[in-house]
Amino acid sequence: MTTKGIDPPVTVAVAPTSTPLATFDVTQTGTLTVQVENTDAAQTLACTVQRRATLTSDFVDTTVPDLASIAPLASACVDLDCAANTDIRIVGVASGAGLNATICGRDRPRLR
Repeated sequence: MTTKGIDPPVTVAVAPTSTPLATFDVTQTGTLTVQVENTDAAQTLACTVQRRATLTSDFVDTTVPDLASIAPLASACVDLDCAANTDIRIVGVASGAGLNATICGRDRPRLR
């Protein structure tokens, strides 16, 4: 699912392998704020922020650490500068058999 923003949060089943939580179309976005909540009481959720510069480019991992390790029943929030990207994708991995997480995002338009 590609979207400009997600509000209210949506629930996503996250596997113990790389699982896309959401893809955001940021072609008109200056800043994107994303919050991910780990709703599992026992497992850790590891998320990676990925981006691509053009629609034909592959997604690449960023070095943004804010969502890297979300403890059980905790959440994390990150503000992303999107000025030179077309898409931002959040990918997660559960530390155990799988978990549910919620994700939401708000965008602020680019200044011209």
